[in-house]
Amino acid sequence: MLRSPLVAGVTYATPWQLGRYPAPITNNFNNQFLSALLGQQSLQTALQRAQNEANTQIQLFLSRNNM
Repeated sequence: MLRSPLVAGVTYATPWQLGRYPAPITNNFNNQFLSALLGQQSLQTALQRAQNEANTQIQLFLSRNNM
């Protein structure tokens, strides 16, 4: 199972808060992390791409809702 290491860490994991925009953050980091786990890109690249895409989606949401 691909996510078995994540499940195994539940007993010692520390929860963190996603803030006001959990969906773009969670979706992008899950997708990019999985890509890194499969060897399609480095972890550093995956994290940077996830951050950039999440920020873009959040900014788009804010601009559409005039926030």
